[in-house]
Amino acid sequence: MTTVAVVGLGRIGAQNDIAGVDSVMPRSHVGGIVADPVLQIVALIDPNPNARDAVLRRWPSLQSAVLLSTLDGLALGAADVIVLAGPTGTRDRDAMVAIGKMPRLLIVEKPFANSLMEGRRLAEAARAAGVTLRVNFPRRFDPGHAEVRAYLHGMPSNVAGRYTKGIRNYGSHAIDLLLDWFGAVKEVQAFGGAQNGGDPCISFRCGMAAGFDAVLLGMGNVDYDQFELEFYFRDRRIELANGGVEKRVSIAVNDLHYPGYAQLGAATALSADRPVGGMKELYRAVSEHLTKGAPLEGCDEKSALAGLAVVDAVLASLEAGGQAIRPEKA
Repeated sequence: MTTVAVVGLGRIGAQNDIAGVDSVMPRSHVGGIVADPVLQIVALIDPNPNARDAVLRRWPSLQSAVLLSTLDGLALGAADVIVLAGPTGTRDRDAMVAIGKMPRLLIVEKPFANSLMEGRRLAEAARAAGVTLRVNFPRRFDPGHAEVRAYLHGMPSNVAGRYTKGIRNYGSHAIDLLLDWFGAVKEVQAFGGAQNGGDPCISFRCGMAAGFDAVLLGMGNVDYDQFELEFYFRDRRIELANGGVEKRVSIAVNDLHYPGYAQLGAATALSADRPVGGMKELYRAVSEHLTKGAPLEGCDEKSALAGLAVVDAVLASLEAGGQAIRPEKA
């Protein structure tokens, strides 16, 4: 068996599946790990005993796992995989402690670090220790997003999007998707102000190295979530709506009311609406990598640092009054 320790048993760590026990799609790290027969959780780590107890009630098969309040108590080499799903405020310290425990693989929730400089320090420490690093952006493994990506042919002319909950939170998901699907970001340019304090919602333009712009609007003063992306091609628009649950395409048609013009027709579904998954697929890939030597997809060290560079560049551009900044100069 491949052993796993999970640090942080909150929403993404375990509570998404505890709250939705009837779901057939794992929505948390613990749910995704339990779904794979090769993986065995040997340690559940959270300072809140109620959170640990809730996991044991939901998954009685985990009764043999060691229960710890902090990662410091985990024995050296006790887990092949350590998953960091705790608060972002402790992530940098937890990552260094986890690397010192010598797992084969370290999976870190986004954001990987609070800055590019800190991310480089953690990546260098993992590399020196021989620990493979992956940052969890579940859309990289979600089957629905894979369907949309396969439908894209060539590069779009433009991308437009909206996000809430901060640039390091939802914004980092959008940045990672752009990097994964379309390649490097050449420059960024912030515009407007920042909303939401510690993790601000900033509107910004990504000038993609592929030759098009992606514009993301940071929306801080609304009482609902936004993670919406629209990909504009010459003859169609493809949408990821409702956080990526709804996937639609609209084809250009001759305008019925103004002859000689073309408009986008009614949107049709690209696939059935379903929640964004990826946890089951992530841990299947982890087990196949560790037991069979299969390549491990996902957001690796290089991609994680590229995403942090974009975030740092957006913050620097905002501070510089909207100056265009190259991510590597952040």
